[in-house]
Amino acid sequence: MTEPSSIPGQTRADLNLKRDTCRTIRNIEKACSLNHQYCQGILDGFGPKIVGTTVIEAPVTPGGSWKERWTEQRMSGITAIYTVTYQPSPRGGTDIVIKVPPQILMP
Repeated sequence: MTEPSSIPGQTRADLNLKRDTCRTIRNIEKACSLNHQYCQGILDGFGPKIVGTTVIEAPVTPGGSWKERWTEQRMSGITAIYTVTYQPSPRGGTDIVIKVPPQILMP
């Protein structure tokens, strides 16, 4: 999996949010690999790699929520695109919501 400090693209996430997002995507991928044919190649080799991030919806207000697209390249050549929403938590910090399943692009 990609090291959080080396995530490419324009993510607004700080290092802790990057780490949490990577961990959550990895857990989704592990669960998916057990149940779905399009998740082939997830756990082979060194696992998937995040190859890009893009902000697709910027915060409307300072400290507001925003959405990003995280693109992952799997060892099998399949590309998975996750929509990630970051929103302020009423408990403090930031909640991460990841749309499942990801958009899949076949090689």
